Amino acid sequence: MIKGSGLYMNKRLNKTLNAILYPIILILIIFLIWYFASIAVNSEFILPTPTQTLNDFFLLLSTKTFWLSFSHTLLRTFISFIFSFLLASVLAMLSFQFKIFSKILSPLVSILRATPTIAVILLFLIWTTPNIAPILISMLVILPILYTSIYSSLNNINKDILEMCKVYKVRKKDIIFKVCIPQVWASTYLSVSSSLSLNLKLMVAAEVLANTTNSLGGLMQGAKIYFEMSNLMAITLITIIIALLLEFLINLANRPIRRWQ
Repeated sequence: MIKGSGLYMNKRLNKTLNAILYPIILILIIFLIWYFASIAVNSEFILPTPTQTLNDFFLLLSTKTFWLSFSHTLLRTFISFIFSFLLASVLAMLSFQFKIFSKILSPLVSILRATPTIAVILLFLIWTTPNIAPILISMLVILPILYTSIYSSLNNINKDILEMCKVYKVRKKDIIFKVCIPQVWASTYLSVSSSLSLNLKLMVAAEVLANTTNSLGGLMQGAKIYFEMSNLMAITLITIIIALLLEFLINLANRPIRRWQ
């Protein structure tokens, strides 16, 4: 029992180190490199110090303008992601059921992957408004990633289990919710998690180029124009934290789903 409990404690310790201590050490190293680089440059208009950036970071969090911009960017991110996920799921299921549909979609997905993002941004800025363009741009980039992941997961469903369900005349509803969805989610949730954070980064980049008002990208564009580098770094830091938080929330939501599986 003592030996077994010791092994368990070592596993818990290693898990804690991987989850907390090592990321903190990495962040400290990055901040140290940043600090010495800013001292070497000696210009807040090129590279502000971490202290200046953190001051602007907390100052931003106390303004209504930031929270309005943050909420609009996050809303656009969720809208584009939800529509992308739903559309990718429908297309993947159609491709799984009808192989001819898969053959038709395959070159289209390849074209979407090969299309330069900047070209898509410029086209949508001409065709739509600065508020709508970032949503469509993010959808076009995320959609092929989600479609490929879901379609691959559907093809990798254990065929023996499906055959056994047919033999025992398991209801289609149970096959879908107790066999197909758990297996598909198990192999796609990591892709979903990374796609959501990528979607946020794409959204902010598109907002910068579109000069979207009331957005994190719009705040970045304003900071760039007025050479407020510490403000720009602070907004970038906030965007990174939000992206990491979104990934964490997806992974957290996956725990009860895994127990359900």
